[in-house]
Amino acid sequence: MTEIIKEFIKTFRSELSQKDTEHVIFHGCWDWHSSVHGHWALLES
Repeated sequence: MTEIIKEFIKTFRSELSQKDTEHVIFHGCWDWHSSVHGHWALLES
């Protein structure tokens, strides 16, 4: 279990350090995938 937690923390830190979601289109989104869902919801409403 300890190894799983360590791997999760490592992955989490690498996701936070990525600069691919700093564009304004990603504002308020965790990643590009949540951005797509958010924009799709706006289009469908």
